[in-house]
Amino acid sequence: MRIISKCIANRLARVMSSLTDEFQNAFVPGRLISENILLAHEAIHEITGHKSGKYGHFAFKADMSKAYDRIRWSFLAKVMDKFGFPERLIDLIMNCVTTVSYEILLNGSPLNAFLPRCGLRQGDPLSPYLFVLCMEVLSGIVTQARECGLLRGIPLCKQVSPLTHLFFADDVVFFLQDTGDSATQLKRILDAYCGASGQKINDAKSGILFSPSMRLMQAKRCLKIFRIKSNKGIGKYLGVPTEFQGSKRDLFRTLIDGVMKRISSWNVIFLSSAGRLTLISSVLSNLSNYFLSVFKIPLIKRNVAWKPGINSRLNVWSTCWVNGDMPELSVEALRIENVGLKDLRIGDLYRASGGWDEQRVRYIFDEGVVDHVLAIPVYASQVQDRIYWKHTTNSEYSVKSAYGVAFNHFMLKHASVKDKTRMSEKSIRFCRKFLWKLHVPQKWKVFLWRLISDSLPTGSSLDKRGIHVDSSCRVCMDAQEFMETRAHLFRDCSVAKRVWACLDLAIRAREEGEKSRVESKEGGGGMLCVPNELRDGNPLYVVGATHSCTPVKVRVDAGWKSVKEAAIGWVAYAADGSTICSRGNKVKAQSAM
Repeated sequence: MRIISKCIANRLARVMSSLTDEFQNAFVPGRLISENILLAHEAIHEITGHKSGKYGHFAFKADMSKAYDRIRWSFLAKVMDKFGFPERLIDLIMNCVTTVSYEILLNGSPLNAFLPRCGLRQGDPLSPYLFVLCMEVLSGIVTQARECGLLRGIPLCKQVSPLTHLFFADDVVFFLQDTGDSATQLKRILDAYCGASGQKINDAKSGILFSPSMRLMQAKRCLKIFRIKSNKGIGKYLGVPTEFQGSKRDLFRTLIDGVMKRISSWNVIFLSSAGRLTLISSVLSNLSNYFLSVFKIPLIKRNVAWKPGINSRLNVWSTCWVNGDMPELSVEALRIENVGLKDLRIGDLYRASGGWDEQRVRYIFDEGVVDHVLAIPVYASQVQDRIYWKHTTNSEYSVKSAYGVAFNHFMLKHASVKDKTRMSEKSIRFCRKFLWKLHVPQKWKVFLWRLISDSLPTGSSLDKRGIHVDSSCRVCMDAQEFMETRAHLFRDCSVAKRVWACLDLAIRAREEGEKSRVESKEGGGGMLCVPNELRDGNPLYVVGATHSCTPVKVRVDAGWKSVKEAAIGWVAYAADGSTICSRGNKVKAQSAM
């Protein structure tokens, strides 16, 4: 049955767009959940902004109680028959629906199986499409009532019909004008549909929102008809808040609270750092991506700037427009109490014939700013002011650049004064562009990041944080002489030196007065690009020829001559494409796998 159900579901998916109207966007190829969210917010914005008029507006969110479990099988068969499904296909679908059985686990042990008399099994690939077809009956009744004049929707614009309802599977919202009996007519439609399909409206979880133009007596009448105790709005729609005013911080606070709630629930899960990082990447990123697919993040003012047009009305002193910053008054202009300078617009600095008024610019601005102002091109084609993102070369906003700005700000804000000099901009770029892109286990990446950021629990690091322990090295023979630092543990320690010496790339500490270089034992070589944080004035290196300190590209390949004979080789290239070094070795292979 599972194979048959999957085959029918795949065929139904191709024709769902022709079977459902535009108000249903669930499980229909080519329609997005974000469309419902945007339309709902437009309708709610219209409702909250409707302060006067003959008819008040209201939005009613109906919560379907156990929607999938209450569908009557007889109703489902009649719906498919009305849609023109062949009788043989209807019988096949009904066999998939009615032959299901359930078992209840009691203390981990299953009880006797029983057969249901109604409902659609959740998890079945066919169930979502069948449920949408059943909900299409309700959508058709509401549409017919609108065409007959029994219901009047909310007009969003003049070019389209008024919006009466939005469906996304069992998430149902109605947007109506209260013409006197609109609430009564909608209640009758819902009761008739529930009586035929077997579904039920959960009054406790349903909600209603009224416009400011709604009269008090009409609002109380609607609450009584829908059996809603209080007017608390409709809450969230498809996981996104619908009612917000003023600052968008309140809107995005929901996203932050959701992320913090998920993280707090993970405190009891004992995972490694790499495991937590993987969990965050897979769960929290999807949570934010869903939210941000609908709304734009409020841009921080210090990260955006303006390119003024020839008719610019931007204030000269409160706008970032000179190299992304606000300009300063000249000393001479400060001495003169010119009140008009406070409200000066950028457009006032242009000549009538075009270009900058150089004499006025030099009078108003400081000498260090004048050249930057005059260097800003003035195009006759650019009439309006244009905002741009300061952290990309093409002035377009990107998630990658925003992440870099937020990451740099976070690292510099939460690091101590001494750590700020250690975690430099170069190291942050190294982690973002190189470290996190390595094709190695996640725990290795986390360990290397902790090594670069000096967050490993070494003796010296713990001592800085107020945890007083024996900070001497307990690995090498000179335990009493050397402090346990990251540089000592991974470079200067006698044990670490022996480990590096066993590698094909022999890395040792620089002798006094010797320049740091990188090369292989075979003679060719180049610089090993290591972040400054790992150097501490004594960088790692391998003796050999000198190249510029740039990233190295390595190509590796292997081949088998027979079952027991194989060879592996690698070639290292510099940034300019020149070969730094290469090597090949024969190895013993047990199989050709």
